[in-house]
Amino acid sequence: MKEKRINILVGILLILIPIILICQETGQKGPPIQLKNANEMVGDTINGGSVRIFNGNVVLTQGNVTVKSDKAIHYLDLNIADLTGNVVITQNDMTLKAPHINYNGNSRIAVANNGVELIDKEITLKADFGKYSTETLIADFEKNVTMLDGKSTLKAKYGKYSRKTEIADFEQDVIVDDDSATITARKVTFDKNNRNSFAYGDVIVRGKFSNVILTGDTVINLAKERYTKSYGKPVLYQIDTVKTVYISSTYNQSQPFLKDSGEIVKYEYDTLSIASDTMEAFRDIINDKYVFTNNVEMNKGNSAAIANYSIYFKKEDIINLTGKPIVWYDSTQLHADSISVSIADKKLKSIKAFGNALAASRDDSLFIERINQIIGDDININIETDTIRKITSYGNAKSLYFSSGNESDEGAARNSSDSIIIDFDLGKVYSILWLGGIQGEYFPLIMFEADPQKIFLPGFRWSDNKPQKRKIPKL
Repeated sequence: MKEKRINILVGILLILIPIILICQETGQKGPPIQLKNANEMVGDTINGGSVRIFNGNVVLTQGNVTVKSDKAIHYLDLNIADLTGNVVITQNDMTLKAPHINYNGNSRIAVANNGVELIDKEITLKADFGKYSTETLIADFEKNVTMLDGKSTLKAKYGKYSRKTEIADFEQDVIVDDDSATITARKVTFDKNNRNSFAYGDVIVRGKFSNVILTGDTVINLAKERYTKSYGKPVLYQIDTVKTVYISSTYNQSQPFLKDSGEIVKYEYDTLSIASDTMEAFRDIINDKYVFTNNVEMNKGNSAAIANYSIYFKKEDIINLTGKPIVWYDSTQLHADSISVSIADKKLKSIKAFGNALAASRDDSLFIERINQIIGDDININIETDTIRKITSYGNAKSLYFSSGNESDEGAARNSSDSIIIDFDLGKVYSILWLGGIQGEYFPLIMFEADPQKIFLPGFRWSDNKPQKRKIPKL
């Protein structure tokens, strides 16, 4: 009985040893690819290896992977199948389609080099070339890569998608297009589970139903939280169309918007740009809020501003600036602890300065060192049709104004009162009204001609670091 058992074991070993040796020699590691169906089969030998050629309704399987094609060449020793004609690989919910696929049963990798399409639930991934691992469930696609998920379309030169994590990585010339915005970048990571996206390198985000463009080196968008954060010198552009009307008594071909009244209607772009080190966007049903932190720079029309911190309330069109803010408007600049800028109806309407406020302007191009000044606890500047109409200083108000003209008329008046109201006409001072506790003094030219700063108001500040206008990026 014992001898019989030994003989059985020896027989089993004699059967297994050749199989083990063949697997070691051929490098076969995975389970063998098995034939389930074919209309025709032909056996052959290529380079000393066993080959089977299948034609018509070919069905091969390996574990939970099923492969169908019109034709297949099965290299038995290598555990590789070369498939052509309507190739379809299925694995659970995933379907991979291509005109030609080489499937390696050892590495579990399918390679398509003449167009490929992967469908996984609502995800569709297409490319000219692709690899898919039935073991790691990762697809690596190249050239004209496109992914559709029912809500957005992603295009790039390279794309990787994991069925396990449902995270897609795209690189080179990436374009993300959905129902609300278009994003271009060098690299984008998209998490299908929560629809969060992470864009890197020359990122441009353009809203489809708004006039807002966002640029930056890195843009993170958290869809459910309705929150966006951008790093790397982000810039927010708000492009407004402004109607300008001209009066003309004649018509010609270059005036396509001429009305019957003889008015020419021309549309121009007036762009608001805000730059900083970091930008955050909080999108709310009622109002969108944009927060800018560190090295804030703003431009709109003939105005500009800098600050350490800024909040832009889009619905109200109000920009609040704090952290040593300065606002420039034409030849006037405004300093304060905090400044609020109103741009209602696409036009700059008012600038309000709170705490240690100073408004200063250079009105004499021949004597730029003579700077007119107003200080107060708070200062308001009202603007109409791109021109300053009124400046009002409240609380501990002081003013310094230089007069010019004939040499005998040149001098400077320094006054203080509870409040000061200055009206302008065509950009020039029309009237000045001092109210409450008025005190004043006059300085003839001889007293300040050599050094006008001697009579400047206390707490005077001036900056020539006005930010330059930024060009809208080409899309």
